[in-house]
Amino acid sequence: MRFINSIIMTDEKRRCLAFLYASIIRPTKSYRNVYDYQQGQYHFYRVTSRNGDNIMVFDYTRRSYMGGNRPNIYDYKSASYISFQQIKPEISCFDYEKGSFIRGQMTASIVSFFDYETGKYYKYLIT
Repeated sequence: MRFINSIIMTDEKRRCLAFLYASIIRPTKSYRNVYDYQQGQYHFYRVTSRNGDNIMVFDYTRRSYMGGNRPNIYDYKSASYISFQQIKPEISCFDYEKGSFIRGQMTASIVSFFDYETGKYYKYLIT
């Protein structure tokens, strides 16, 4: 069972991606928190830099950064890239570490993702 868990995108990485996505599509907002509906917990983040298509986010839970020049987002914790394509109103992401796709969208303050590898929906409140 441990091997199976290691081949899918982690909840932490998916949650950080949700925060990054919200910060990109709503650049004038100063988001700080993500409420993970699956876990029933808040997690904290900070946009540390932003310049055009370049954004960097610090994830306090993972104690690591995620960001870069879109469409190539680098996850420093897993040392891997995520291809981030914005197709309004949705995004499509490919996680090169796990070889999996995620599609998502943001409505109001909620980011919803469908992870094709797990076959599940994930929902996050961004505040």
